[in-house]
Amino acid sequence: MFNRIVDHIVIWVLCMIMVIVFGTSARFVVAGILSIIIVCLNQVFSIDDRLYEGIIIIYMACALFFPAFMSYLPCLLYDVFVKKYKGAMGVAIFVYGYMLYLAAKGAVSVWMIPMAVGIVINLIFVCVSFALQRISSEYIRVHDMYRLYRDMETESKLLLENKNRELMAEQDYEIHVATLKERNRIAREIHDNVGHMLTRAILLTGAVSAIENEPVIREKLDILGDTLNTAMNNIRESVHNLHDDSINLKKAVEEIIQAFPDFKTSFTYDISEEVQKEIKFAFIAIIKEGLNNAAKYSNGDKITIIIREQPGFFQLIIADNGRVDSKDYSGGIGIENMRERVRKLGGSFNINTDDGFRINVSVMK
Repeated sequence: MFNRIVDHIVIWVLCMIMVIVFGTSARFVVAGILSIIIVCLNQVFSIDDRLYEGIIIIYMACALFFPAFMSYLPCLLYDVFVKKYKGAMGVAIFVYGYMLYLAAKGAVSVWMIPMAVGIVINLIFVCVSFALQRISSEYIRVHDMYRLYRDMETESKLLLENKNRELMAEQDYEIHVATLKERNRIAREIHDNVGHMLTRAILLTGAVSAIENEPVIREKLDILGDTLNTAMNNIRESVHNLHDDSINLKKAVEEIIQAFPDFKTSFTYDISEEVQKEIKFAFIAIIKEGLNNAAKYSNGDKITIIIREQPGFFQLIIADNGRVDSKDYSGGIGIENMRERVRKLGGSFNINTDDGFRINVSVMK
């Protein structure tokens, strides 16, 4: 809209300069004020197109009787060109044709120049009006396309971010399920082995205490029975209060590797069990995503996975022997998810494609 207003001002100023230079009177002032009012009706109040076209046609009809109105016609014809008013265009052609006819017959000009010269100058302003509206229309079209593409890009970015969050949530859910399986396995082993043995010891102690007649021995047996019962209660409480920290990182990675039998996988695990669960979850998700990417895109057949503990940080390396065409590989959603997980842990994430595809992850302890 701003471009249209500027164009109107430029054309109106040109018309006013012509009036000031070549002739002025009360009719020119009235014509100029009316042209401003008519343009403002459209630009400010956005009146109905049919009504607006009718007002312009009335103004052009007035020019047949009061030629001074011709001076500001280029300003109104700008909107005629923009909105493609066929009726108004036809009337404009008739008005200019009629004025040229009068000029050919030697009619007296309203300007201090021959009428034909005034009409020619006016037609030049009409051409300027047409050119300005074409430039502004093209600018508006390009600007609207830019906004459309920008909105589409923003929408795509939001959808991609949502997809990434859903994917990461799904991976976290799978890791959580694996954690629950490991917790249940540990609880089951404690229940089936240690729990049964303690129960047997408690029963035997109670049986011996029941048949023993010596008070001193019975007292010792009662103490032993209380100790065994306390131990049994502690084990039961521990089984029920197992935390997610109990996940076995090495076993979880080995289970992931088993799901990719098409690769010859070398797995090196040199790390203590004192690892934060956030790091365990991140390493499991990165390894799974790395193997998925290798299965989809790599043309290699060997994969090396190394989890190693350094003095100040934990290191994860995933490398395959596939060929990578681009040395500058940024990756897609999967790589971005890996990078995001490492970033949340305050670690570093690097990709090397000099000899196959290699992912290096370092996370401070």
